[in-house]
Amino acid sequence: MFIINKYREDMPFPKKLLEDIIFRFRYLRLFFKNNRKIRTFLFYPHYPSKRSVLYKILGLMDYNRTNNPELKYDYAINWQHETFREEIPLLEKLNKKQHVINLKCNDISKKYVDRIFKSVFGYCTEIDPVTYKGICVKKNNINAMHDGKIIECPVNNPDKNYIYQKLINNTYGDTLVQDIRTPVIKGNIPVVYLKRRPVEGRFAREKTTSRIGNPDEIYSDEERNNIKNFCEKMNLEYGDIDILRDNDDGKIYIVDVNNTPHGPEQLSRKEKKFALEVLAREFRKAFMQ
Repeated sequence: MFIINKYREDMPFPKKLLEDIIFRFRYLRLFFKNNRKIRTFLFYPHYPSKRSVLYKILGLMDYNRTNNPELKYDYAINWQHETFREEIPLLEKLNKKQHVINLKCNDISKKYVDRIFKSVFGYCTEIDPVTYKGICVKKNNINAMHDGKIIECPVNNPDKNYIYQKLINNTYGDTLVQDIRTPVIKGNIPVVYLKRRPVEGRFAREKTTSRIGNPDEIYSDEERNNIKNFCEKMNLEYGDIDILRDNDDGKIYIVDVNNTPHGPEQLSRKEKKFALEVLAREFRKAFMQ
């Protein structure tokens, strides 16, 4: 049987077959639902996970999803699950005919994120572990490792594969820390998620609770403008960024960027529905008009 989409190499063939059957049934359902018009979104080169936010909001807009560039498609995005992306000639070629979202967003390493952050905000999180005295955070430069550790400086032989950062005082109450997960669509912030977890598990994903926040109440106009400029320099047209606000200096710090975000997580069903509808409206306005 002909497989339409290209799935992970380690995915068992029966799973690939099932995914493609689902793709075909969705195609037929949308064909009849949309008066025999199929609207398709191209993810390339990787096929999107059902957990990804964009997969979900495209479902709300009745779009099929594929990573086969031979199929007719309406819109396209550079979709690679790597910290350091390769430039893909095919996407460059497609971009000459029709805009490819996030085409040039090819480096989301923590060191690069901090460098761009400093160029916009004028301050940063990275410290020199050899000369710095006191505690700091040691994190893998690669995305989604969740291996942050609080260590004592100075360090004689720092690991080049890690970034050493200022410990941000983002405590919430006596026992929690708070991260501000911030979806960004063409520089605009439709909604934020206030993610809280125990202080002792500040770098873990477990035991996290979230609630929706109002961006206008979380960020000042200057901060929102700086976030927009940061995204432009990162070539991030669509994605999520993780931001911490330091209770000591009142400043915000961008510590992570994700250009293939999953979620929204740890929200009630009602809040998830609200967030996805808001994101879908903003995405349509930004890229589909």
